[in-house]
Amino acid sequence: MERMHTYVITLFCAVLAALLWAACVAWAGAGLPGTQRTVQGLKATLGGRLPAFPQGGSTQQIKPSAPGTPEVTQLGTECAAGGRKSTEIVITGKNFPGPFPSVKDSKWRSFPRIGCSPPEGAGGGSFRLTVDSLTLESPTRAVARVLVPEGKENADCQLTVYGPGAPLKFHIVNTSLSQNLELEARFVGEGNLSLGQILAHPMDLLSAPGRLSASPSSVKFVQGDKTVFDQPASSLKTAQGLPGNPLWGFRILFNDGKVYNFQTLTTSSSHVCEGGKYLAVPPQEALKKVLGK
Repeated sequence: MERMHTYVITLFCAVLAALLWAACVAWAGAGLPGTQRTVQGLKATLGGRLPAFPQGGSTQQIKPSAPGTPEVTQLGTECAAGGRKSTEIVITGKNFPGPFPSVKDSKWRSFPRIGCSPPEGAGGGSFRLTVDSLTLESPTRAVARVLVPEGKENADCQLTVYGPGAPLKFHIVNTSLSQNLELEARFVGEGNLSLGQILAHPMDLLSAPGRLSASPSSVKFVQGDKTVFDQPASSLKTAQGLPGNPLWGFRILFNDGKVYNFQTLTTSSSHVCEGGKYLAVPPQEALKKVLGK
């Protein structure tokens, strides 16, 4: 009988303890979602030994996105003079590395990578521009000072910035234009001829092109094995486009009254770099630059 009494008391205490434990769990998790209340109650009861559960049931970790690759979209300069001259190039793009501004950041001296390939048939191998310094002004703007390698002063190259997107063109201009000029042209007659008179003699237009050479000391034109003229530069009066169509051809006038007429070819134009712009110069203007007329 005594044993039965002890059993009933023990059972009653166990039930009462279970009810008290459930009430404590509910009170501790009041105001929280069901799942969180249960988890927090269990953690409180077991001393925080439960592993952390992901929210929303997701096990995917969110990783920070990787920084973008630096990309050049525009060059603020189209050309530079050769002969180991320093040129400043404004570079526009995106994802340029910070902090900003950083002056002459040596870590990024290989950016931008600019390679040069001489025109077909010009000879010589490809080369790279030396980046002397780089100032990163913002994630979208940088200023590079580049140096053309020694011995490339006569190169007329097209440079390409390597990276995503279309290649961007950049030119090294022959700095000897102010000293020497070599271009192809077709001699179409002597005398003060109009464009109509020249076109009236079509056989002259079929002659082989020759080479016009000019320097501060002399000017000459050679066609095949014949030298049409070879005169001191001081004897040249001026050069001008043909009347009626200066784009079709040009003429050279000497102080002794002689006039030589030429047809312009696609290779007759020379290029200069003025204000960072790559400009085609007509033969008559190039002659004036060389001869100071």
